[in-house]
Amino acid sequence: MTNTPNKTECDILIEYMNSRMTDVYFPVLVYLGITMVLGTTGNVVVAYVYFYKFSETATHLLIVALSVCDFVTCVVCIPLEFVMLHLSFTFRSDVMCRFIGAIVALVVINSGLIVTIIAVDRYRLICQPLKPKFTVKDSKKLIALSIITSFILCLPAAFVYSKQNRMVKECGNIGEVCSLVAYLKGNAYPLIYYVFIAVVCSSFFILIMTLYGLIGMRIRSLYVRQKKRAIQLLEHSQVLTTSLNTSNNSKPFEIPKIKVNSRKQTIRPTRTNVILFIITILWIISYFPHLVGVFWRLFIEDFDNVASYKDQRLYHFLTFSYYINCAINPYIYGLLSEQFRIELRESISN
Repeated sequence: MTNTPNKTECDILIEYMNSRMTDVYFPVLVYLGITMVLGTTGNVVVAYVYFYKFSETATHLLIVALSVCDFVTCVVCIPLEFVMLHLSFTFRSDVMCRFIGAIVALVVINSGLIVTIIAVDRYRLICQPLKPKFTVKDSKKLIALSIITSFILCLPAAFVYSKQNRMVKECGNIGEVCSLVAYLKGNAYPLIYYVFIAVVCSSFFILIMTLYGLIGMRIRSLYVRQKKRAIQLLEHSQVLTTSLNTSNNSKPFEIPKIKVNSRKQTIRPTRTNVILFIITILWIISYFPHLVGVFWRLFIEDFDNVASYKDQRLYHFLTFSYYINCAINPYIYGLLSEQFRIELRESISN
């Protein structure tokens, strides 16, 4: 006959399991820590430079909004994930669990909406130059609308995550963890919600790629047209020079060199499109692993109890994939935008 552990022994065992899972999640914690530090500092710098050093435009305001959203993700959401990973067996508050799920959904959805608005802004600017462009006032309204929409869409997430019981060896099902409700437990709501989110995200992905595809085609056509004009101008100048030199036996006449391409006028808008396109692509790439992890978790009953340590670690890496986007974005501006680097150096030197 085996002795059943008493409450004190079970409490000690739970704390041991918490510590054990912290060791299991150590690579995930390191990833979150690096992402939090890089994202916090980088997004502060981007928001400062674009808000205080650059002229106020619709595009710059949207970039600031995206940086602020990423900053909130780094200083609010990632620390909350730290708490969840450290309390793998002793997460007692169901209300806090649902709040964390909702607040993470809020910032992720808002980030996606802002990225989509930026794509529409670039499309109107490049492909529809004769139509009214987004003004600063329009951008402020769109940012406010994205926040309201994100808030509405994040509310159902409060019912997707909840406090779940998990096994603690001989002590029974007394552990408590904040996790996603499995579809196989008879609750179809999480599956319906994430299928809806996946459809919406896929639609936005297709829309964004279509817009940037059209932008790329438009820029290419403008480049080809400009190149033809430059060749025609060069041929015309050569004919004119030959004609003048033939008719006059004097000193050869020279046509002043004309700069067809002005770096200040053409490179910067194109470079801005490249930067924002790369940021959009990274956002798309970083979000897909999250959906993979979520659907994997939904279709495994009692995932927290039956999954191996390796699988649990992989699951969290997948579901936390979108955080890397918040850390990388600021450094894309620094690497690709010469004007951003100039303004940053001047700010530091001053």
